[in-house]
Amino acid sequence: ISNARGLALTEEHDIVYRAAPQPGDPVPAPIAAETGAPWHRSITPDDVLLSASALTFNGHRIHYDRRYVTEVEGYPGLIVHGPLIATLLIDLLRRQCPSARVKSFHFKAVRPTFDLHPFGLNGVPSADGKSVRLWSNDHEGWLTLQGTAELFEFRLVQAQDTGHPAGVLQAIHGTVCVNPLACPDRHWGSLLQGDGGLVCY
Repeated sequence: ISNARGLALTEEHDIVYRAAPQPGDPVPAPIAAETGAPWHRSITPDDVLLSASALTFNGHRIHYDRRYVTEVEGYPGLIVHGPLIATLLIDLLRRQCPSARVKSFHFKAVRPTFDLHPFGLNGVPSADGKSVRLWSNDHEGWLTLQGTAELFEFRLVQAQDTGHPAGVLQAIHGTVCVNPLACPDRHWGSLLQGDGGLVCY
């Protein structure tokens, strides 16, 4: 995607299509998802699956045709789009630090997510504020998609007895993000914009 100012976004997908499993084929063992993330949101799948298919020109019936996906493909329910989960993970980051600017986002789906149960979105910001680990889990706690969002650089400081966030910003001359791990009881939806950075408080 580009405009008169130049390139704005580059996206690359590596999609692997596997042959239908045969009797006796080994089944990959599920991976337990990490728990206790400071960022978490629960999502209940609904009719958005059909809308997501239409929006992304995805005609695969496993996302919207329940009879087909259960009777032909043999899955227990409709499959939630991997890119939709990835988009929801980036939305989780946006909700937690709305002024953070994403430089890149790499993700990999490791297990199907079905529409039969709510699924979880999770995130952990790095200590230096340069990246966020993001992942999703199904209702049984298995890892379904994982990725890392790289952020445009801003300083990350530990929130201690600094009082109002404006004091933090003034003390280091801007561009900070208070570490939510150090101050979990604060309201992270509010922001104080700095010089190219942000303060979450």
